[in-house]
Amino acid sequence: NLEQEFKNIKNKLTKLPPEVEKLLEERRLIREQKDWQASDELRDKILKQGFIVEDTKEGQKISLK
Repeated sequence: NLEQEFKNIKNKLTKLPPEVEKLLEERRLIREQKDWQASDELRDKILKQGFIVEDTKEGQKISLK
C-alpha cells in the first residue's frame, strides 16, 4: 500500500543520530556475545530515541517509531 511505501522511503532517507549509531554498534557487539538482557536494554534505549530495532537473519534492521 502507498502508506507503507512512503514509510519505507522515509526510513531510508532518515540519517541516524550519532548516539543511535553508537547504541546500535554496541548492541551488535553485545549480541555477538549472546548477552540477550543487555541487548534488550539497548533496544529499549534506542526505542526511547524514536527508532525501532528488529533482529533479522541479516542483522539489525532499524526504522522510525
